[in-house]
Order: sequence, then C-alpha cells, then structure tokens
Amino acid sequence: QGTPEEASRMLRAAVRAYGASLVGYSELTQEHRDHVIFSYEKGDSNNEKYIGTTIPVTAARPIVLENVPKAYETTEKLVIPNVPLWEIAMSTQGSNELWRSAGTLLGGMANGNTFYNCANLHASTYNFLRYLGYQLIGTIGNDARYVGSEGGAAIMAGLGEASRQKLYTLTPEYGAPGRLYGVLTDLPLEPTHPIDFGP
Repeated sequence: QGTPEEASRMLRAAVRAYGASLVGYSELTQEHRDHVIFSYEKGDSNNEKYIGTTIPVTAARPIVLENVPKAYETTEKLVIPNVPLWEIAMSTQGSNELWRSAGTLLGGMANGNTFYNCANLHASTYNFLRYLGYQLIGTIGNDARYVGSEGGAAIMAGLGEASRQKLYTLTPEYGAPGRLYGVLTDLPLEPTHPIDFGP
C-alpha cells in the first residue's frame, strides 16, 4: 500500500484518462457529513408528476450513516459506512465556444457533451477502485443518485469557488461551463485545498 499522496496522484491520472478534466480531494470530516452529504437522494422527487403537489417521502431514499465496513443499498435506504472516507470531486467540461451559441443545435451540444463520457467515467472509476480493494460510493452523472453537493465538494477540494449565481462553481481553468461530480471512497487520499483565485 502506498501513501495518500501516491494514491492521489495515481487516482488523478486514472480519472483524467477516463474523461475528467479537473480532479480534487477532501477528507469527509464530521462537518462535511453534516453539511455536504444529502439526507435524501433526489430519486424520483424531481419528476414532473410532483409539480404543484407535496412530494411523498417514498419518492427518494434516505441516505444514512451506519457503523458498517462497506456501503450498501436497499430499496428503502442508501447506507454510507461510518469509516474514514474521502470525497473525490471531478468535472467534465463543455465548450465555451458552443455555449455562446445557446438556443441552436450547436448550443445544445455544449450541454450534451458534458454528459457523454459520464457512464465511462463512473464505470471506469468504480472498477479501478474496486480492483484495488476500495469502494466508490455515489454515482457520477445521475442527478437522482448523488450523495452530496457537487458544488460543495468542488469548492472544498479546490477545483473552484462559489459564484454569485449560486448554481455554478467557477474554476480558474474553465469558468462555469461543465459538470461537477462528487463521490466518496475509502481509499486514503491527500486532500487538495480550497482556493481563492481573485475577485
């Protein structure tokens, strides 16, 4: 077993090869567990059938912490183990040039191309960690299955800063276009740190 620094470099190289443009890490402290990890998945709660109605609790599974060694899920809940964990924050980027043509077919590609590689990024990262004997908790690219705030993960891992729009995390490399993903692992990683890249 290598050091957290070596594991961080190894994982960064792997997820960049799988399609991530930016990668950072943060330790999942108790404060993160309390404020960054969701209480519920989105599940079916963002379905149009709930417009104008109260969303039933059964539309989304609760996310709970339990004293178990490995994550597991049932139809009633998603369980995160109460063990040392690290959050992996990643992004896939859209094209600034295509975003400028929003409302056209090419503009639609700006949004779509941020999702194209998500399935590969998720499956490859999941299997990479699994083959090493570690777990990946959460989903890359499926809003209904996120375990925490992707923007919060990106900010804590130093990928970018919050913006006035509150919806976007701005990165010094790419600005706003792109998608953020945050997943958990029990592979010990060297945390990257929040940044301040100016006013």
